[in-house]
Amino acid sequence: MQFWLDLGVGGFRLDAVGEYYSGATLRNVEVLRWITDYVKGQSQDNYIVSEVWQGFDSYSKYYDSGADSAFDFAFAGPDGKIAKVIKQGTAKNTGRGYVDAMVAVQDTIKGYNEKAIDAPFYTNHDMARSAGYYQNNLDQMKFAQAMNLMMNGCAFVYYGEEIGMSGSGKDENKRAPFIWSKDDTKGMTKGPADMEEVVSAFPSMEEQQADASSMLNYVKAAVRLRNVFPEIARGQVEAVEEVEDTAIAAMKKTYENDSSILLMNTTSEERQVTLSKSVGYEGIVGELTVSPDEPILEGEVITLPPYAVVILK
Repeated sequence: MQFWLDLGVGGFRLDAVGEYYSGATLRNVEVLRWITDYVKGQSQDNYIVSEVWQGFDSYSKYYDSGADSAFDFAFAGPDGKIAKVIKQGTAKNTGRGYVDAMVAVQDTIKGYNEKAIDAPFYTNHDMARSAGYYQNNLDQMKFAQAMNLMMNGCAFVYYGEEIGMSGSGKDENKRAPFIWSKDDTKGMTKGPADMEEVVSAFPSMEEQQADASSMLNYVKAAVRLRNVFPEIARGQVEAVEEVEDTAIAAMKKTYENDSSILLMNTTSEERQVTLSKSVGYEGIVGELTVSPDEPILEGEVITLPPYAVVILK
């Protein structure tokens, strides 16, 4: 680690932290604390994110080490909270359930480490790509990325997800090379030797750059919102109880005395929400939509197109 720190590396992504001593969480936390103390001893700004592929009750305990982040597996993959909400499975897997889960994560990890930073992600190199979760339904794929990028903490996007790449089955298929261009393939990575042919339903990055409605430009817009409104990533999150429609993820995020209200329609149908301005907003300041239809605010009634995200201030 010192070798890399001397070269200017600002932190580490630690793999398989739960396997230093397999099945011994407390011993693993001690090892991670030892590593963290060393790395943070060089600079408190050095960042550590760890992978513990276990349930939330297990990996949340690793925050007791003082490490900044642990990948939030509870929201990731085909069986995580994001996919379950979009598929509208049970009463817990609703927009409201998504908000409640974020609050639970926030409160739990802060209980171990007040400086904890959640690390939401949606897929990684060991998971099938999300295009397969929704049979290439572009609206749902876009909204899944919005759900990931509207979460608190340091959000991660696995390469290729921003253009809707496919890849499932053996690990080599999940690690197929990024599709930069349809025609200009000079110097492009060939991919793992045992990779099967991976055919994606969506165009290359180069083609998507020129398409305002592409997956790529949608993800860019989501990242832009995240940067414009720092409370999205850094704010204290709470549910907006006044919104009774459980299909709507309604939350308030507050950071350094600045707040935003986020409304997310988790369904494929238009929804209307009545929200008193006494909760602290004047108008729509940001939006993400999967269609040309735009959110509308009339008085205290907000009309949300399918899979729309609205930011109120």
